[in-house]
Amino acid sequence: MEQQARLEHLTDAFFDAAVEPSRWPAVLNELAHQLGAVGADLHLLRHEQPLAAYMGAQPPDVLAEYVERFLHREPRSLALHGLAAGRVVTDLDITDAETLRTHEYYADFLPRNGMGGCLAAVPCNDGTLRAYLGVHFPRGINQPSGEARRMVETLQPRLARAVKAQLRIASAELGQGLHAQLLDRLATGVLVLDETGQILFANAAARALCGPRSALRCVGGRLVSGDDRQTARLQALQKAALTRQGTQGGSVLLRGAAGETLAVTVDPCPAAARAHAGGAAFVFVTSPQGRGRAWQRQQLEALFRFTPAEAKVAMHLARGLTLPRIATECGTTYESVRFTLKRVYDKAGVHKQGELVALLNAAVPPLRERDAEATAPSSPMPPGHSRLDS
Repeated sequence: MEQQARLEHLTDAFFDAAVEPSRWPAVLNELAHQLGAVGADLHLLRHEQPLAAYMGAQPPDVLAEYVERFLHREPRSLALHGLAAGRVVTDLDITDAETLRTHEYYADFLPRNGMGGCLAAVPCNDGTLRAYLGVHFPRGINQPSGEARRMVETLQPRLARAVKAQLRIASAELGQGLHAQLLDRLATGVLVLDETGQILFANAAARALCGPRSALRCVGGRLVSGDDRQTARLQALQKAALTRQGTQGGSVLLRGAAGETLAVTVDPCPAAARAHAGGAAFVFVTSPQGRGRAWQRQQLEALFRFTPAEAKVAMHLARGLTLPRIATECGTTYESVRFTLKRVYDKAGVHKQGELVALLNAAVPPLRERDAEATAPSSPMPPGHSRLDS
């Protein structure tokens, strides 16, 4: 009964550490104590590349030295490569007495750190993911007890489930971070609302477009307009999306006091997103006036092989500037702009301004300029508190 309680306690500890990996050293320390060992270490590898390494009951520099010098070199690690998941072996199972005496890992590293024989377990080894656990006994003990071996064998499948859960959590967190950075690179504002209309997420463009004096604002964690009639239309769209009455979504043009215009589209989230992430509606915000400025000159140069001067003229023309105004903006003559524009049309394969604007809208990804704000990924916003609040 006592042993069962110890196993259950360690199993719970494994899953606690999987959720919060900083706890692994303490858990491994406890495991070593339960087995009468002086240390335990856990290594996770994907495609033989180290993902994480943890050690309990030993100083961090011992783990660092092992990872740097012996992880892929010492006899036990080499032998573990070919072992099926669930196997437990000792040093004497995989090497001979001569190797134990002469190899620097056994002759120097282990004795120097007060460690002797080892039980090595392979919880996972599926060709992609490999995990192995090493339990080190005191110096002079080369063959751990049968009881210790049986306990490690019993713990193995539980440790394997915890390790796989940890990797799934880590992959999800990585994906979430990458998705946030991806959305931050867009020039289109993207927001996610919960079922009450509170903002759960806003990318960098949304934060820039929804300023305190903008046509679209955030007050108390909710989206409103500076005009009561526009706010009513916006709220009607949100209500339809949040209650799934407007299954196709809807759009509205919001006009600010300074004359700027924002196009806002509200779409209901799919059922899966509502169930798993709590999102109820997507909101997309674009600035028609700012569309040309969102194009980056480097994008145009790469796509159409424009020179810097040609890219600049194309961007100004797409923004609606006249040729004399473009000449003033570029600090050149009207005739020079006309000549450059002819080259722009030739390279783009168009004949009119409207065709060029349509082509740029279709071909150029609407990305934001790389600035300091874009390097910090967006994060979910708790209800009632938002960096968008005016």
